[in-house]
Formats: sequence, structure tokens, C-alpha cells
Amino acid sequence: MPKFIYDTKLGCMVDKDTGQPISHSPEKQAAFNKMLETQTPGQITLDIPDYASPVTGEIISGRVARREDLKKHDCFEMDPPTKPLRERMKKRKPVELENVRELNEKLEADFNRMVPNEDL
Repeated sequence: MPKFIYDTKLGCMVDKDTGQPISHSPEKQAAFNKMLETQTPGQITLDIPDYASPVTGEIISGRVARREDLKKHDCFEMDPPTKPLRERMKKRKPVELENVRELNEKLEADFNRMVPNEDL
């Protein structure tokens, strides 16, 4: 299969080996059209601007640093959602039951120590 490149001087696609525009040969035009159907053109996506991490305050530079920061702090992106929330929550580390009981006991003790406000 012939290979084609874009010639900026001619403003059209040309055969890489011969430099001839593809419009001169119906066979090459058909081969080029077939190539376009089977291959997708490349896409350039700009990187995200630098920002301060909401968790640590460190400067995050680019998508890779963003993914690493989210993974490091067990966070996930909410806008735009890439996966349903349930799937993301399943992957998070489960909270230890002991810690939950301990927290509830502390909260209950603090609540019981509170003095009611008679003015309310």
C-alpha cells in the first residue's frame, strides 16, 4: 500500500515515494480513501494548566501529576465524572469497623458532656 504525506507547497496529499499528487492516479486516490477509512487521524490534546492541590496545596503540573495526586490521596475526579460513583467508591479502601466504633464512642461522650443552652 502506498504511503502519503501532505505537501504544503502543493496544498494536497502526495505519494511519499514519487512526490506525485494523489489526484493524478485513480488507483492511488482509491488507496488513499481506503486508508482514511481504516485509520483515524491523530489528535492533540492540550495539557491542563498548573493549579494548587486542594489536599496539600502543592502545585500540580499536568495530567500525569493530577492522576498521581488523586491516587496518592485516595481521591477521585468528580467533574467530569469518568465512571459511575458506585464503581469508584467500591475501589476505595474500606473503613475499619474498629475506627468507626471508636469514633462513635468519642462523639457520644462529647455529646453527653455538652450542657444544654436554656436560652434556645
